[in-house]
Amino acid sequence: MVGDCAELDVWRNVSNDVIRNMTKLSALGQEGRAEEFAAALKQSRAALASLTAQVMRNPQQLGAAVGPELWLAVKQAGGSVATINLNTAEKTSLMSVLAFESGEADLLLANRSARGAFASVADFSTRRNAPPFLRKRLQSAHELATTLKGYQR
Repeated sequence: MVGDCAELDVWRNVSNDVIRNMTKLSALGQEGRAEEFAAALKQSRAALASLTAQVMRNPQQLGAAVGPELWLAVKQAGGSVATINLNTAEKTSLMSVLAFESGEADLLLANRSARGAFASVADFSTRRNAPPFLRKRLQSAHELATTLKGYQR
């Protein structure tokens, strides 16, 4: 178990490095800084290759680092249902599916990045100090998602 935890910590550090490298790469590209972009691209590719190799050797670590599947389902206009995994969702999905404001989505992502995946909707609500109406809305979305089939990572 201790070895598994150490390996998971290494994996998280590598994956966080990949995210930081990709963010830096994006900024350099947007700013038109070609030489720095090329150097950062080389670093990002190496980090991503390392991460990919680790996942290929031990795929279970990917699931452990991403956290439990925490599906939420929200009824949309027209009767369709949109689903989202709170532990893997990106900012745009949080905003479009859950109607989070940009700042709320940023806080969720920062908390998830700093403290790890959410164990449950209650864990998310506690960590984010969510008001009662949001807690209830997210719990209802989680309950709806559990009645649906076929939403697996």
